[in-house]
Amino acid sequence: ESILALSNVKAITNDEPTQELEKLPDNAWVIILTHNHQLDYELIETALKHGSLGFIGMIGSETKAKRFITKLEHRGFSRKQIEQVTSPIGDLSIPGKRPVEVSVSICAQLIKLQHAKKQLAKQVDADVLENKSRTSTVKNNMKTTVSNELLKGAK
Repeated sequence: ESILALSNVKAITNDEPTQELEKLPDNAWVIILTHNHQLDYELIETALKHGSLGFIGMIGSETKAKRFITKLEHRGFSRKQIEQVTSPIGDLSIPGKRPVEVSVSICAQLIKLQHAKKQLAKQVDADVLENKSRTSTVKNNMKTTVSNELLKGAK
């Protein structure tokens, strides 16, 4: 059985990859790893226009990332939109530029992000429960106050 079949990864081949990006579900993670800077830019622009992707990462140098930022700004993208792009992608504490080092670096960053998002989700769930509990307490206190005021008025 294929490793892709066992994972949450779907391999797609298309001569127009921007069309595939437009179809992605909300919170999908996109990693751009081409050798074509123009295609990379088109993919970044399409990913940003999607508006609700969970992660956008692109391989490349800091120089390439800076050029893309400038171009995106000139095309009217906001600072907030541009900050959604992680480039260069990878855990920069892992040294080396060989393919094996770059791939390990990218995997390390994705694993860290995945765990960080899980921790954030747990914290949000805990905060929601705490807020529900506070809301319930406030509502009960308000009911008691209103009831006491009604009882005072009836006397």
